[in-house]
Amino acid sequence: MQQTQTPAAAPAGKSSSFFPQQGKGNFFTPAPPMIQRATADCNDDERLTVDSAVSEAFSMITRAISIMDTVPLPPGVNDALFLSFRDTSGPTRNNVRRRLDIVRNNIRTATYQCVSSGEDGFGRCTSRSGKTRAAYTLHEGEGANTVYVDNIMICFPAFTTKSLAERAGTIIHEVAHYYLGVDDTGYFHDNCVESVRPVAATDEAHEDSGTEGDAPATRLFNADSYSCFVHFLTAMPPADMASRAAGYRGENLSIGAPDGTTIYTQTTFQEDPIFNIEGIPDMEGNQYHASGMRFKWVLHAGGTNFRMMSRNDAAASHLFDRDNTQAFVSNTVRGILEDRGVTSGEVVCTVMLPPQNIAGNTGQVTIERRLPVTIARGMDPFNAPI
Repeated sequence: MQQTQTPAAAPAGKSSSFFPQQGKGNFFTPAPPMIQRATADCNDDERLTVDSAVSEAFSMITRAISIMDTVPLPPGVNDALFLSFRDTSGPTRNNVRRRLDIVRNNIRTATYQCVSSGEDGFGRCTSRSGKTRAAYTLHEGEGANTVYVDNIMICFPAFTTKSLAERAGTIIHEVAHYYLGVDDTGYFHDNCVESVRPVAATDEAHEDSGTEGDAPATRLFNADSYSCFVHFLTAMPPADMASRAAGYRGENLSIGAPDGTTIYTQTTFQEDPIFNIEGIPDMEGNQYHASGMRFKWVLHAGGTNFRMMSRNDAAASHLFDRDNTQAFVSNTVRGILEDRGVTSGEVVCTVMLPPQNIAGNTGQVTIERRLPVTIARGMDPFNAPI
């Protein structure tokens, strides 16, 4: 969590060049705080809590680096890179490895300051939306002029409500802000599950935009990505990590037909049969997901691609849209199929995956899922007029 502070002069005893300039996607290494492993304004219990979290964070990031340095490279490294950054290229792997070293080298020498919600002088232990924060850092300026200042602020009692692993992840997140110069471009949910982008969010780099569909460049500038990368490598079983990565690559997608695969040319209820795209990661209620995937549907029959209707957004059925997870054949198309005597076809769902870099391939990736269907002439016996 990082928070903006009104621009001020450089810290006492430091010139304006103390904090090097940095832009989005670039990292820098400011000089570490002068006090080694210091905790300011902390009582004994708070100091012990912070120290244990810092020690666990150092241990986790050390284990993550050790895994990255293993030869041959474990498959889990690429899975973790994909889940965190959507980028498994060699240069990015080397860049992340180098950045983790910077975090590890400074995590035990940073100064952590204990503050209480409502008593920190800024009120930053509570977000503008009313959410309780466990920690934050302060920065001055924006964009290329952003510099992180003062101490890493730990909010009590909120920090103590987290597990030790979660507190360690918070420490990694905040140290990444301070020593890598990265921002908050979106927060993952618990266990580093992708978060939905609100409909009103138009800027993927905004802290409240969620992580859904964020491009590699945005993720590399996101503090939570580094914390989650360490989480994936050190806390998630490799098989679970591989399964989750496969899901976000679209490998588990298929077309489901709960009402069967026969399309009658006449019906009183055109949403029967309905076709679903199944296997979307973290799907809720056939609509709400944070996969970043976009879908569009056609019925290929008799040598023609017919536009299908989307249950969730009929106006966008022919366009890629996140809500096009269910589709059906309209009465208009059914009439054409009857007139032409078409008896079979395929329901085709084309899926646009979010931006990614897989081993240097940065092109837009689309995949198709197909399901053969039967087209039966006449009235659907289950939807016939009474």
